[in-house]
Amino acid sequence: IMNVNDADDLDYLDDLEYIEDDDEGSYDENDIEMNQYLSTSRNGDLYKSARFDAFEAAVRGTAQESSEDADDLPPPPAPLPMAARSPSTTLEKSASVKKPKPIVDKGLGMCEECDSRPANAVVRKRGSGGGETKLCKRCARARLKENHRSLRAAGTLSPDEEDFDAFLQRTRTGDGRHDNWKPDKCSWTLAGWCVRCPCVVMLVMLIPLILTIISATEPFEIDTGGDGLQVRSDRVALQRDAVKVLLQDTYFSVPPDQMLVAAEAERQTQSSYVLALTYEVANDGNVFRADRLLYLRDLHKRIAALDGYEDFCLRRKNLTGHYECSAPFSLVNYFFPTKPCLNATIRALVGDDFVLNDGRGDLVESPETTLERLYSDPQTRSFVDSFVSKGFTDYNYRSVVTKAIFSFGLPLRGYKNKDDRPDEQKAKFDEWILDAPLTILNDATDLAEDDETIPKVFYIGTGVTDAQVNDVILGDGALAFAAILFVGLYTWFHTGSSFLASLGMLHVLMSLPVAYFIFRFIIGAEKFGMLNTLSIFVILGIGADDIFLMVDAFKQSKLAGTAVSQSLRHRLAWTWARASKAMLITSLTTSFAFFANAQSIIQPIRVFGVFTGFLVIVNFLLVISWFPAVLVLWSRWFEDKAMVCTKCLPRSSDKDVEQGEPGESSIFGRLGVHQMSEAEANKRSAIAQRRGKTNRKFIDVTGYRPVERFFYSYYAPFMQDHKGKILGVFFIAIIVAIYGALQLEAASEPARFLPDEFPVQRAIDLESNVFKESDFVTTVFLTYGIKPINRDGTDPNDASDIGTLEYETSFDPTSESAQRHIWETCQLAKLELTTRRDEVFCPLSGLTAFYKALKANNGTFMMPGDASQCAMFPTIDQTKCENCVAMFGADANRVAQCLFAPSPTSSTMMSVNSTTSGNNSTTTTMMMSTSSSTTPSPSSAMITAECENDDVAEEEEEEEEEVFEPIPSDEFIDVLREYTKNYQLITGAAGVSLGGENQLTNNAANMVRWRSDTQELVAMIIMVNTTLPRFVPEASARPLYDAWEDFVAERIESGPDSLKSLMQVTSSGLWVQMETEAVLAESALFGTLISLLLAFVVMLLSTMNILIAIYAILAVVFIVVSFIAITVAIGWTLGIIESICITIIVGLSVDFVLHLAHSYVETSEGTRYERVSMAILDVGISVFSAAITTLGAGLLLLFTTVLFFVKFGLFVFLTIATSFVFAFGFFVAVLLVAGPVGDQGSITALVRRCYKDDDEDDVY
Repeated sequence: IMNVNDADDLDYLDDLEYIEDDDEGSYDENDIEMNQYLSTSRNGDLYKSARFDAFEAAVRGTAQESSEDADDLPPPPAPLPMAARSPSTTLEKSASVKKPKPIVDKGLGMCEECDSRPANAVVRKRGSGGGETKLCKRCARARLKENHRSLRAAGTLSPDEEDFDAFLQRTRTGDGRHDNWKPDKCSWTLAGWCVRCPCVVMLVMLIPLILTIISATEPFEIDTGGDGLQVRSDRVALQRDAVKVLLQDTYFSVPPDQMLVAAEAERQTQSSYVLALTYEVANDGNVFRADRLLYLRDLHKRIAALDGYEDFCLRRKNLTGHYECSAPFSLVNYFFPTKPCLNATIRALVGDDFVLNDGRGDLVESPETTLERLYSDPQTRSFVDSFVSKGFTDYNYRSVVTKAIFSFGLPLRGYKNKDDRPDEQKAKFDEWILDAPLTILNDATDLAEDDETIPKVFYIGTGVTDAQVNDVILGDGALAFAAILFVGLYTWFHTGSSFLASLGMLHVLMSLPVAYFIFRFIIGAEKFGMLNTLSIFVILGIGADDIFLMVDAFKQSKLAGTAVSQSLRHRLAWTWARASKAMLITSLTTSFAFFANAQSIIQPIRVFGVFTGFLVIVNFLLVISWFPAVLVLWSRWFEDKAMVCTKCLPRSSDKDVEQGEPGESSIFGRLGVHQMSEAEANKRSAIAQRRGKTNRKFIDVTGYRPVERFFYSYYAPFMQDHKGKILGVFFIAIIVAIYGALQLEAASEPARFLPDEFPVQRAIDLESNVFKESDFVTTVFLTYGIKPINRDGTDPNDASDIGTLEYETSFDPTSESAQRHIWETCQLAKLELTTRRDEVFCPLSGLTAFYKALKANNGTFMMPGDASQCAMFPTIDQTKCENCVAMFGADANRVAQCLFAPSPTSSTMMSVNSTTSGNNSTTTTMMMSTSSSTTPSPSSAMITAECENDDVAEEEEEEEEEVFEPIPSDEFIDVLREYTKNYQLITGAAGVSLGGENQLTNNAANMVRWRSDTQELVAMIIMVNTTLPRFVPEASARPLYDAWEDFVAERIESGPDSLKSLMQVTSSGLWVQMETEAVLAESALFGTLISLLLAFVVMLLSTMNILIAIYAILAVVFIVVSFIAITVAIGWTLGIIESICITIIVGLSVDFVLHLAHSYVETSEGTRYERVSMAILDVGISVFSAAITTLGAGLLLLFTTVLFFVKFGLFVFLTIATSFVFAFGFFVAVLLVAGPVGDQGSITALVRRCYKDDDEDDVY
């Protein structure tokens, strides 16, 4: 019947009859092997044997050609002579072989073209009427030939498609999976819109543009403060925020509404800004060497000689009564004293040997002599300890560090006082400090880098700290643009089109303002969390993944068969249906994993999870609406068109083309990744069958890209051959990972913002760890009179919305019993183990003496104007009072400063704090105060007072314990009000802030708080400086916290009813950090479990297969465990940053596994191997490229300066790398071993079986 010389008939015979009968199971095992053997050998030399009947030998014998395809087959048996063939042998063999069916009906009816064969395919009808027609294979081929001639005549074919066989390769299907594909209504409609009017569809991008414009109308404010990183509902946080609001809403001395109408302050006499310089010498040297001291002295003089320095320096009166810039507070000054020119009166008081330690003189003695003199004096010993390293002793006057502190004062020229337009004054100071002073300091830093003998300079302070940190943030922000550029370039490389890459990246980036619009206007969050900035690196990887899925599906649609590739609309509908479902599943899973963090009670984590979840959803909506239209334009304008000179590209040789292999210049060709033609596919299938690998079936992948061919032709067979061994390796690795993950420990050090070598961080580290006496002091605030903050009605997503302060109405300290109880609490606090006993500041301290002074002066406070009035102050050394009065006469302020200012033995405390300025923006400032918060910056007057009391100090008399006598209850409020009103004169504390405080500073003015609106006494605070570090791990901090809580509980129990509101908080927020660390660990575990549960639900609903969902979620669990084990191996501990990473790891690790799981379920192949191989053929290249882009974005973060960004970059890199390994290793191996086939694990089949009582056996 058939013409064996007709190539079409041979195609029909081989492809239709043999292979289709094979698929329908009408052959037995021997027939399958024979037919595949024959199909492989059709174009080569035939091996004839008695096994073949006459018909088969005749058909196959006419098509003999030379080929290399048979080289891998075993040598044929020698043919038997016809005479040697017995009839019985021939009949026996003939009886054992089933004849193939001539034609198999696929159920489509007869061919509507020839009406002589069963229809094999459904194609569009000719003409403009539309509709479909059913054709047999021969008519379909004829239709393709006709189409090819028409397209070639129209000149619309690419050079590679001029040959009909190449054109046929583009339109044919290698596996027949999509021959019966029909578009669903949704994808067909959307494809129609995109094909008919793509530019109109692309107008969807106007929506994000409009939302961006709307968002731009509101100020964009990044929340860089750390207030959100706390458990808002915890009692510790409630109490600390209550104290914080108390200091903001109340005052100490002058009501806020009277501050600006107060008398104009002397220019630059109110200490406001600082510049702290820390010096360090390398190789354990000595900073107090003569040449180094001269260098430091000269550096100080250069700063003081700058233009504008006198316009900002803190001014103090000198011995002659004139204002001058105060010297920097530094031990260096004592090596270079000056002998002042004094009048006879003052000279008689201070003596002829009096000198000023102002650093303006010459080196008059050896540094060792000066240090020995200062360190042997009890008055200056603790002062020296604040400026030397821990190794400094009586027998070793060497130090590797020292420091200097420059003080600057307000009001500036033209302003009334420090509270008059403070933002303007701050701006002027910042402009000056960031100019010439910063230039000198940078030059000194560079000089120290070149010469190790010169001390290194690290500087922090008002303005300069912010400038350094901002430079770092801007530099790190530039790497975000580098990440965008990298992802864009790789997308260009992957898609082969700058058009697709640029427009694809456009919709990825435009998802950011849309998500911000939802975040800002729908959710109502006013501040954009610093953690949210990391979402850009997350969406770059996810967005690129979606682009790759869509583009790869569109390119594969050319190879999916005539049912798919017959028109651009069919291709787009098939692409959209396949890619959108895969992207929907992964987007839902990823977004839900991020949304799971909404349960976190830590505000930054909660906001980051919600924002990133919306970001993923918005990106998905844009890629399924905007990007299909982009694909249509690309297909019409650029697809299959050479965009560069073809002579510049490597060309394949004719032999390579004939063999279906890349040219010698191809990288993948050199690696052995060859194209697999149909003949090669059939040959490999036959070889696999003969070797007992009956589940192997190869298809023609000639038109696929090298990476796709690699995954299909090499990686899948490799995994199939070694799946058992691979699972064994992963099993061992998982056991090791579980053991390693269990070794994760809590952090023993504070989370660091900057690297060790960064100047700001180095200055902080030296102060905390190297100096003998650290200036960073943690103060415990024992507070009476308030309740924990009331957060009712506050926005939990806004860290600045603290809540409402509630006062304890029962608070009343006026009774004598209450006063004694407060005084006893002050004294008992000195006995706590962590207390610095000489640094407990009581609000009632000095009140008794002040009350007696008022009584002695008829209720009017005044400073002594002559020596006879010194008797009014019995607690003051009378000789000191007489000298101060003699020197300063009627200047009450200077007399008070001379009387009450302690000597420089008081340690000066520095702390870098986050403060809120007038415009609510958060900045980093340097606050300076003394341990009593009453010591002004060093001045000539202070030094004079110190010198005048040398004789008293040398007596080394023990300080007498202050005797407290209660104030009559009816006079207590008036006396206390007068005391706080005149506190600045009493103590000489020119730098004391008398208004509201915006942070917890150990300022003496915090001890008594008056309500701003009613001027009522509402709170009193006992400040206890402690030896508590700025940070200790939760396990170590808990006993210390419990000890102070026990102290508070005992004082409440023993106190009167009017003092039951006692609470304790720390200035450094140590207790808040403790609770945050404890909750973060729990939150990380709980958030991970919730994310896994949501991911499992989405996997189950999307695949409708319980086995696939279980395998996939197990892979994700192992990814999480492996990541934790890796971080333990590289030295990470469970701190704040690590807890955040673990919380969001599920959201980043599910995509790759889920892509493979979805593709496996969607594949219609029968065996596990066939389904796995087709799954990785479909999505392997997309997942591979998504991994490359995300790894690259994470890798760029490793080059940032901010340590949180560095750790997050490493987290992204390790997570993606681990996810890729487990997806293509563990998960693929599990599918090859136990992947569901047929109805195994199918929820749909289970439901159908329950309702229909289907007893059919599962297909394995």
